[in-house]
Order: sequence, then structure tokens, then C-alpha cells
Amino acid sequence: MIFNQIKKNLNTLNTDFNMQQIFNTRVFYLITIIVFYSMGYLAFHVHPSFDDYAWPVFIRERGILETQRFAYTELNGRYFSTIISTLTMSEFYFHVKYKFFIFSYIILYFIAIYRFSSIVLISSNTKKNKSTIITTAGVLAFIILLIIPESSSMYFWLTGSIVYLSTVIIFLFFISELEIYYTNYDNTKNTSFVIICILLFAIPLFSEIGYFTVLPILIYQTVLKIFKYKNWDLKIIFTLFLMTIAMLINYYGSKIRMEKLNILTHNLDFKNAILITYHFICNFLISTQFIILITGNIILHLFLKQYNIRRTAILSITSFIPFIVIGIITFSLSYYTSALILGVNPPKRVLNLLYITFQIFITMAMVVYNSKKIENSSNSIYITIIVLVIACLLPSNFRQMIGDILKGKAKNYDIFMQKRYETTMKAQTDTVFLDDINYIDKPISIMFNTGGDLTKSKLHSNWYYNEYYSKLFNIKSVYIK
Repeated sequence: MIFNQIKKNLNTLNTDFNMQQIFNTRVFYLITIIVFYSMGYLAFHVHPSFDDYAWPVFIRERGILETQRFAYTELNGRYFSTIISTLTMSEFYFHVKYKFFIFSYIILYFIAIYRFSSIVLISSNTKKNKSTIITTAGVLAFIILLIIPESSSMYFWLTGSIVYLSTVIIFLFFISELEIYYTNYDNTKNTSFVIICILLFAIPLFSEIGYFTVLPILIYQTVLKIFKYKNWDLKIIFTLFLMTIAMLINYYGSKIRMEKLNILTHNLDFKNAILITYHFICNFLISTQFIILITGNIILHLFLKQYNIRRTAILSITSFIPFIVIGIITFSLSYYTSALILGVNPPKRVLNLLYITFQIFITMAMVVYNSKKIENSSNSIYITIIVLVIACLLPSNFRQMIGDILKGKAKNYDIFMQKRYETTMKAQTDTVFLDDINYIDKPISIMFNTGGDLTKSKLHSNWYYNEYYSKLFNIKSVYIK
């Protein structure tokens, strides 16, 4: 009698345990679907802003090759990102292509996260099914949306995507190939070595600050191990690493840009850059952004625990501590370098890159840390609900994106811009007056809102926007009513 009662109680506990697993699993599935859908939806409601209108005008007036030379030698020196800009932003079906390329970048970003999740996070001992990998990628994308300062300049602005999202994508592929190199996954070590060299060469040519995202991990993985292993591959990687430093230092276009801003003569103050970095870290630790970061990583911990995602080693590192240290050094070094060059706090589009790379290192640390613990793999339903509700209530990019979709802001903005183009193309005069975007409830998550609209006066700092817009549509000038 007593035995039957115990058995009944155990069956009840198992049923509750299974229900918790099913509930939590479906919650994480739902998060993945919402993230994929919302980013894809907004991608088809964006429009050019800021530098985007300048590229097709440059290409029309100078040609692709001359525009490439001009950008490299006089604008920024970002060789690969400039190539992509000149190839994607010609005036031929410019507005149609713009949305397509934004969407393509988001797809490529998810592919990079998927590969990172498959190769780096989920070990060969874990059951590798596509739904688990997709959910892992979706949850990681969700966490990143929560923690970064600004989604608009990362995902929904083509110039920003080409420079900064490209760097993130390459970084994720780089870490994945580095893991394959150390584990010889599927016997593709030699192929991975070649890919590592190509990616390492490409990162600084997309974004100069992107170089510092791989600097600490490269030093840890190559310089320290060169003295431990007689491995020519590591020496070649390190040599290429030194070559990228030389290329970075000799960015001719970057030098021209800094000279125009008087940065080389006025702002390169090492002490001031240290103080800027120190004040940023202190302010960050007492900010809402820090609370969002902690909340996001609690969600990540619940997810990793739910799916029992653990690795005894990643990149041949068997302790979680080096990943945390490397992540902190990477963030601090990148922030300091940007502050040193600019003389002020880096813009949010740069911070996006730093937050994402930091989160990647923290994620790897958590996966390795999980291998040291043996515990129940099910989360409490109530804990999962409470944490997710807190995450959705906190001010974040995810909340802004969902708001722009549900409130119709993104759709109204898309309709407004289409009408603006029609008005411009049907104009019969040299000077065109257009409606002000402020007449509608503007979306927050799309780059246009932070970039600013066309202006009413030539004295306004945004007047260059008017100039390139009017040149693109072959009219003399354009103003806001």
C-alpha cells in the first residue's frame, strides 16, 4: 500500500517535470519565432537614410572604380565595406534593392549565429537536431536585441549593416572556424585554417574597430601557444595577424578623415581616453543597460539549463574564466581605442559591436561553466515567466521593434516614404517641397528616426541629406514644407 502511494507520487512528480519541460521549450520556440518574424518584417519597411543617398550619386558621377578609390583614399579606408557599398548601392532600382539587401544581411546574420550555435555551443555529445540549433540561435539573437544600445544602426540601416553587422558576422564565423580547427570537426582542419586566414584578413577591412574584437582572443590562442606547440599554422596565423595591424595603421582614407576632424592634432589624448573609458564603465554599472544585460543573461542561463547545453572545452579552453577575462579586455580595449581616436564617447553603432562580441564570450563562458555542474535540467515555469516579463517590460530594442509593428508605425512610415518618392518623381518644378515626417508617428527601431529628416534650411547640419536626395532624383533642390 505504501509502495503504491510512493510510486503514484513519483509519477505525479515526473508528470510535473515533463510539463515544465514542455512549457519552457515552447516558450523558447515562441521567442525564436517572434525574433525572426519581427526582424524580417521591419527589413521590408526600411528606407535609405544618412549616407545611403550619397552612394548612388557618387557612383553615377564617378563610376564604381573611381568611387571605390575615392572612398578608400579620402573617406574611411574600409576597403571591403566600400566594395560592398559600391556594388549594392547603385541607383538602379535603389529603393527596391535597399530592402532586399537589408533582409539579406539579416538572413546572413542568422546563418552566422546558427553556425556558431551548431559548432561552438552544442557539442557532438548533445543531440544535434535542427530545431534545437535554430532555437539556440533564436534565443541568442533575442538576448543580443535586448542588450545592444541601438538596433536601428545595426540591422535596419544598410551602411551600418555593411560596416558593423558584417564585422559581427565575420566574427561569428571566425570563432566557429577556430573551434573546427582545434577539434578537427568533420576532418576539415585544413579547410578551416584557410578560412581563418581569410576572415582574419577581412575583419579590419570592414571596420577598423572590428580588428580589436579579435585581438585578445588571437593573442591568447596564437602568441601563448606558439611557445607551447611547434605548429606552423599558428605561426602563419600570427604573421597574418601582424600584417593586418600594418594595414590598419596605414589606412590612408582614415588618416585623411581624422586630419579633417583635427583628431590627430587635438584629440589623441591617452589619459583622456582612459578617463572616458573609466567613466563609461562606472556609469554603465549603475544604468538600466546593466540591468538589461543581467536579465538577458539570466534568460540565457535558463535556456542553456533547459536544453542541457554544455561543453567541457571551447577553442581548447577548459575553464570559463578566460572567456570572461577576454570578453572584458575586448570590450575595454575596443572602447578605449574608439574613445582615443574620436576624443569622445563612441557612438551607439560602435557600442553595438562591442556589446555583441562581449555577449559571445559570455555565452561561451556559460556553456563551459555548465559542464562543471550537475543539476536538474528543468526550469521552474514561474521563474521563466517572471524573467521574460521583466525583460519585455524593460526598455529595449526588442520592445521597440514589437511596438513599431503592433502600433503600425513601421507600416505608416513605409507608406509615407513611398508617397514622398512619388511626389518627388512627379514634380514639374526644379524645387520640390515635401511633407514633414513629423506628421506621422515615427518608428523608433528604424534608422531614419535617429538619422533625422530632410531639412527646411541650407544652414541645417542635415542639409547634405537634401543635396544627395535631390541629385538622386535629378532635381535642383528639395525642402521640407
